[in-house]
Amino acid sequence: VVKTHIIRLRPYFFYFSLLISIVVIILSLFSIKYGDNFKKVKERLRISEAKNELLQNNIRELFDGILIKIHKIIVNSHNDTRISIYYHTEVDGFIMIGRYSPNPTLNIAGRGSYPSGEGIIAEGWKNSWAFEDFRNKTAEQRIEIFKTKYAMVNPERLTMNPVQIAALRLTGPSDIPSKINLGVIVVETMNSGLCQEGPLQDILKEQSDYLATTIRVLQEFIPRPESAASIES
Repeated sequence: VVKTHIIRLRPYFFYFSLLISIVVIILSLFSIKYGDNFKKVKERLRISEAKNELLQNNIRELFDGILIKIHKIIVNSHNDTRISIYYHTEVDGFIMIGRYSPNPTLNIAGRGSYPSGEGIIAEGWKNSWAFEDFRNKTAEQRIEIFKTKYAMVNPERLTMNPVQIAALRLTGPSDIPSKINLGVIVVETMNSGLCQEGPLQDILKEQSDYLATTIRVLQEFIPRPESAASIES
């Protein structure tokens, strides 16, 4: 019975094999005709990605350089202070695009992004300015304040547990179209007497227009969290 069925199905095997052969031939011809174009497109994509990555790295270096200048204005050569810039988006929250400290331990990237409602960064964004001086507070007490007052997740993993921290919202001129509020600049120090709130706020405000304009021009090329998310705190 089985042999009889096989004999009956032989024509179908033949036609199926023929169909497969035709498909293989068509794909081979298609590959010969369009294969070079596919290769060219793939190579263009690779080059474009490489250029984009280079541009993103250059953006980071640009903001790092700006922060070196601001750091010197604020505290000159003190190595227990660092300054960071965060770009804000409604979807991604705060994305770090620049950081500087003369102390290599404090200058590391840390967390690449923060949610919009977390930390003193969010407080500065919401109210345009935030300042905290944790003098006479232990490291453990500061961590607890970050958790309870500023809804911070895992503050014990911070690369710096600052004694003093300030955050200023970077706001562009209102006569320029598109986004007005662009990000936050954050100053942190381990020395509670290093920065007085009033003078520090004045210095950061003096630099804010330039920073906001620079971010506005470059915001299309700012790296997104998919690349920053891999950075551990």
